[in-house]
Amino acid sequence: MQHAEVTAVILAGGVGKRFVPFKTDKTLFPFLGQSLLERTLGMVSKAGIQSVIVAVNPYNQTWVQAAQTRFPELNITTQLQEKPQGMGDALLTLRDLLPEQHIVVMNAGDMVTPDLLNNLLNTADGKETVLTGMYTPEYQPLGYFVLDENEKVVGIMEKPGADNMPSHLSNLVFHYFADAQGFVSLVADAQATATAESDDVYEQALDRLMKTQPVDVFRYEGPWQKLKFGYHVLDMIEFFLQPLSRDISAEAEIAPTAVVNGEVVVAPGARILDGAIVQGPCYIGPNALIGNNALVRNSIVETGAVVGFGSEVVRSYVGPKCDLHHAYVGDSVLEEGVHFGFNAHTANYRFDHQPVPMKWVTGKTETPKNKLGALIAKNTEIGVNASLLPGVCIGTKAVIYPATVVFAAVPDHAVVKENRTQTIETQPTTD
Repeated sequence: MQHAEVTAVILAGGVGKRFVPFKTDKTLFPFLGQSLLERTLGMVSKAGIQSVIVAVNPYNQTWVQAAQTRFPELNITTQLQEKPQGMGDALLTLRDLLPEQHIVVMNAGDMVTPDLLNNLLNTADGKETVLTGMYTPEYQPLGYFVLDENEKVVGIMEKPGADNMPSHLSNLVFHYFADAQGFVSLVADAQATATAESDDVYEQALDRLMKTQPVDVFRYEGPWQKLKFGYHVLDMIEFFLQPLSRDISAEAEIAPTAVVNGEVVVAPGARILDGAIVQGPCYIGPNALIGNNALVRNSIVETGAVVGFGSEVVRSYVGPKCDLHHAYVGDSVLEEGVHFGFNAHTANYRFDHQPVPMKWVTGKTETPKNKLGALIAKNTEIGVNASLLPGVCIGTKAVIYPATVVFAAVPDHAVVKENRTQTIETQPTTD
C-alpha cells in the first residue's frame, strides 16, 4: 500500500467548551508559532498522504480552507460539523466524502511525535484495521483496550475508572481502516441505538468491529499531550519545550550583556536587551522583545509579545502581542493581547501546598498542579499592583483595576475593582 492511497480524516469539529477561559479555538492555539492543526497537516504531508478531509467547526473552518495555500501538496476538503456531538457524529457528517477504502482517522488536538503517522501506516500495510495504543501507567480519563491472553485487542472500555481498567494500553486516535465505509456503517449502527447522552458512539463502533474481525495495534511509545482544559496549555508548553534544540536566528538582536542559556530558540526579529536572562528551554517568537533585566525561563513567548523591564516569566505562556511591565507571571497562560501594568503579578502556590483548582465562571475544575497561576483570555487589562490569586480564570476584554486582588473567576468584559474610598484630611499648620 502506498501512503498516497490513504485519505487522512482529521476530526477538528469540536468547540472545546472546557477550554476556558480562552477564545481561540484550541486547534488554532499557537505553540512555537504553529497551531495544532498546522502541525497535524504537516504530519500528514510528511507521511506522503495527499488527500485530506477535515471535519471543522465555525471557528476554524476559514483557517482550514485557507490552509491549502500553506500545503499545496495536499488536497484538502472540509465539512462543517453542525453540532459538536463527538467523533462518531463527525465521521457520519463526512460519510459522503469518504472513499470506500484506506482512511486514517486522527484527532486534531492530540500532539505526538511527527513520525507516528508514517510509522503507523508502515505497520498497516496489508492489514485490515490498525489502532494505536499507548502504554499509560496511571489512570487517565481515556479509552482502554481489552486484551486476551495473547495480548490481542478484543474490545475497548471508555473511561472505565481507575479501579476498572482492563489494561494499561490506552486508545490513541490514530486509526487505520482498510474498509472505510464498512467502519462508518458500524458507526451508523451504533448511532442508531445510542441514547441522547451517549458520547462514545465511535468507541462502540470500534468494539463491534473487534467482535467481527481481528484488529492489530500499533504500540506508540513516544510523548503525547492533549489540549482539553485551559490549564493543559501549561502541559503543552512542556511537551514542546522538552525536545527543543538551541537555535538563535541571525536576524535576532541579542545585547552584549544579555544571557541566553541552554536550549533556547530565538526567532527572526526578536530582541533581547541588556541585562536580560533567558534560561532554557525557552521559545522567543518573531519580533518579541525581552526587556532590560527581565528573566524568562521554561516559557513560551509568542510573536510580538513584550516582556518589559524587570519582568519575570516562569513556566508560562505569553501569547502574541501581550505586554508586561515589571510584572511577575508564574505558571500562567496569557492568551493574546493581554496587558500587565507595573508590578502586577500572579500568585501560583497555596499555603497548604495542595493542588490548585482551576476556578472558572460556572464552576471549578480540580487539577493535579501544585503550582498554577492565572489563565487570562485575550485583550484583558491588568492594572498596576494587581494581584491574581492561584487558579483564577479571567475572561476576554476584562479590566482589573490597580491594586485589586482577584480571588474568583472574572467573566468576559467585566470590570473588577476594590470597593474603597480615598479620604484626604487637612492637617493643622504649626507655622
